[in-house]
Amino acid sequence: MSANLPPEYYEAEKIFRAAKTTEDKIRAIEEMIRVTPRHKGTDKILGKLRQRIKKLKEQAEKKAGPVRRGFLYGVKKEGAAQVMLVGLPNSGKSALLDTLTNAQAQVAPWPFTTRMPQPGMMTFENIQVQMVDLPPLGDEASASWLPNVLFGPDGYCIAVDTTDEPTLAADMIREELARWKIALRPRGDLTPPEEGWRKKHTLVVGTKVDEPGGAEGFRALEAACGDTYHTVPCSIGDAALLEGFRQALFEALAIMRIYTKSPGKKPDMESPFILEVGSTVLDAAAAVHKDFAESLKAARLWGSGKFDGQQVQRDYVLHDGDILELRL
Repeated sequence: MSANLPPEYYEAEKIFRAAKTTEDKIRAIEEMIRVTPRHKGTDKILGKLRQRIKKLKEQAEKKAGPVRRGFLYGVKKEGAAQVMLVGLPNSGKSALLDTLTNAQAQVAPWPFTTRMPQPGMMTFENIQVQMVDLPPLGDEASASWLPNVLFGPDGYCIAVDTTDEPTLAADMIREELARWKIALRPRGDLTPPEEGWRKKHTLVVGTKVDEPGGAEGFRALEAACGDTYHTVPCSIGDAALLEGFRQALFEALAIMRIYTKSPGKKPDMESPFILEVGSTVLDAAAAVHKDFAESLKAARLWGSGKFDGQQVQRDYVLHDGDILELRL
């Protein structure tokens, strides 16, 4: 069976041969993979291309050294929080990123479409949350660097295909992460992880709930995970479910927005300070400026207090949407 490769493949191949850096070579090969038709005649071609990417990445990491392993594939944090999309092949996480952000992720029905971290910014009310799509768990080409990239974010979005044994998939993801000493943080848990482990805020999202078997699959997933983790259904074609996903992700991250104002002036409601749930007035002062915590004399509160303008102590625990007037 002939390969019947399109002209775009040969254009990408030319770019690969002219590329000077490893990163440019990898991008060119990824484009060759993207435009290659999927059928029996291209299986060997795709296999060789994936092996070539794997070797290039291994060579780059070896050159960078063990301390910098994963650095080449890291994504700089932006926005209020960084969330990694984690899942098995064809879990729907790339489609979720493409729908909710400006990333224009590569979405396809075949497995292992995502080869490199793909970031995008999701809007929730007046903040931006950075979502990063990762290669699926089980991708041998990314196995050498993926664990290190997974150590850095503020939280995970665990994408589970509700039409394909969702409870088994969720268990497989937890087991794979545990192999790298990464624990999923249960809802409401703010305790530190065990020594040598990392614990991350987690949202479990059941994808494809609008497809045959999806609703039943989500009920099974929710029964297995809902008591422990924030668990939410989603479909990229349902606006209400997408909005519910945004809200659930914000809640799962256990963060809050705190606003500040100067005496006699209106508060700045466009640029909140992002703090962890449970943070105090003193924490907010330190977030505004590192020296404010030491010089803080008093604070007035609008929002969660008994009345607007209430004077509060330095250890007062804040809530999402509170407005503070700090007096130094």
